[in-house]
Amino acid sequence: MQPGDIFFTFLPKMPEQFFSFLGALKARVICGTMFSNFGEDALLERLGDSRAKGVITKKSYLKKIARIRPQLPELKFIILVDGEDSPSKGIFSFKQLMDAASPEFAVSLTSADTPSVLHYTSGSTVNPRGFASTWQHNNSKHYDAGGPRS
Repeated sequence: MQPGDIFFTFLPKMPEQFFSFLGALKARVICGTMFSNFGEDALLERLGDSRAKGVITKKSYLKKIARIRPQLPELKFIILVDGEDSPSKGIFSFKQLMDAASPEFAVSLTSADTPSVLHYTSGSTVNPRGFASTWQHNNSKHYDAGGPRS
């Protein structure tokens, strides 16, 4: 992933939820979270609309993502927090990635207007709308299928 790419967590409250969120921020990747009870429609709306490159999840949630993955051409990888191995192309084990990672990581300086967190509205009356908060938090950009807008 490159700075500015979109990455989502699709996990319940567990340590890996927070590790991956903070890791994404350190890598200057825009990170969003998805409620662990989301169905396929909600996942497709958010992952597709944002053009997410990756998602971290559990094996028990993988079926939902697998069913919509053909509709997500931008989704390059899925990380499983509870797998010892990488079961197929584009699906990776969190444990293997962490075991292979260097213990050293230099965090780049980040300007106040760098997008950091991607939030989505609930979508109760219309399709969910995404917006990215910056480190300054009073500056945000709207995200939809056309990319960022002011």
